[in-house]
Amino acid sequence: MEFTTLEKVKGSWVPQDISLVLWNGDWLTIEISTLSGLITVRSRTDIAHRVMDEGDLLDFWPMCSLDNGWLHEIHSGGWKDLESTREGFLSGDRKELKEYFVVSTNTCVNFIALKEPAITYSV
Repeated sequence: MEFTTLEKVKGSWVPQDISLVLWNGDWLTIEISTLSGLITVRSRTDIAHRVMDEGDLLDFWPMCSLDNGWLHEIHSGGWKDLESTREGFLSGDRKELKEYFVVSTNTCVNFIALKEPAITYSV
């Protein structure tokens, strides 16, 4: 797997769990609870996302564990590549699409989008 870490854990902002995943047809919003407050990840160009327990995503460990950061861009060997093996995944040939992986101590979210997401920290 090839990836780039986009966000590392900052002090007590350790992602405890995904508290919200909302897609309204325009925006994907992911809220992550931490001991210090809330981290919000927003993507306007999301075309697909999945929410899974970290125990079912062992292919991503230990490379994409919280020790290395909580937000990663997956360049190869991730969910997008897995979906691309299916004949019915029409977006598989779209090179402009990027995969992102949000990690917490419990739940994780993969999403495929055109642009890097916006991130905000709030107390």
